[in-house]
Amino acid sequence: MSKVNIQKVIDDIVHVTNQIAGLNMILNDRKNIMARYFEKTGNRQRENDDCLVYVQERTNIEYDVDMLKEVLPKEVYKDVVDMSATISDWRRFAKLLNKMNLSKDQMRDIRSLVNVEKKVNQQKLSKYYETGEVSISSLKGCYNASVKKSVAVRMKSSSPEIPIKE
Repeated sequence: MSKVNIQKVIDDIVHVTNQIAGLNMILNDRKNIMARYFEKTGNRQRENDDCLVYVQERTNIEYDVDMLKEVLPKEVYKDVVDMSATISDWRRFAKLLNKMNLSKDQMRDIRSLVNVEKKVNQQKLSKYYETGEVSISSLKGCYNASVKKSVAVRMKSSSPEIPIKE
């Protein structure tokens, strides 16, 4: 194996990393120009011989779990809402459980020690949409939807081989 100048290799890595960062800045700038173009014209894509530039949308939906409880059938709600509980004071919780006859006050005390987190299982809810058991109109007011738009680039044909000089 021939001698390799490690310091030169490290310098090359720094140089290439800086070039990549610079090229990413230029690419992001060009994508911002295209985003403004798409917004102004209403077009959703443009292309040339080399690539397709288009608007990509991602929808984020945040559900109000308490509202869902009011509008969904009980069995559907139990299926689509995942719950987890955290006990905030284990010693106190264990002492309460050791008492055999729990009064209503003690039960209230137990509930105050447990933090319950509820989260909608989007995959399960989607299955109910698909089967028609739940409709979007039936969930009106139970969610907030936001759409994030970004500009994406798809290269039409690029050389599978990149020539590397040694």
